[in-house]
Amino acid sequence: MRHRIIDLDPFRIVGPGARIPLVYRGPNPDMIAFHRSLPASTADELAALRDGTKPAGPFSASTDFAPDRADGSEFHYVYGVATRRPAGGIPDSFDVVEVPAHTWVVFEVVAETGFFDALQQVWADAYGEWFPSHPYRTVAAPEILAVHERSDDGESGRAELWLAVERES
Repeated sequence: MRHRIIDLDPFRIVGPGARIPLVYRGPNPDMIAFHRSLPASTADELAALRDGTKPAGPFSASTDFAPDRADGSEFHYVYGVATRRPAGGIPDSFDVVEVPAHTWVVFEVVAETGFFDALQQVWADAYGEWFPSHPYRTVAAPEILAVHERSDDGESGRAELWLAVERES
């Protein structure tokens, strides 16, 4: 798995959010409905909040999972950007998730076909292959998925999965 380790100072994730059910296989209909419900102005509002803070966005951030992460359990989902802008400059309609300083492992996802399946597979590979063979464990923080390119038919694309980690002692 192509990955890199990066340290980031505190930032906040800002954007529209909702509680949606976790879906392990196939498309998440609630996530799709959420994105379709966003007004066209959302992209411009998010772009105005970008200030060069990494990870580059817009992206999706998932947090506040049920302890067992059971299929169908709800989590907090935000479609947003990373910023260090003061909270007072953020639209009231946007959720704000404060993210403390962390070390992150960033997994690269590149797929010529089956992009959606590749996005779901990266989580399984991270937890099933990468973590058991590296001296890191995840810490409580948003899981960030940044899709940087996607073909019109959705079959190919490039993305990054960001997971906050700490070195095991």
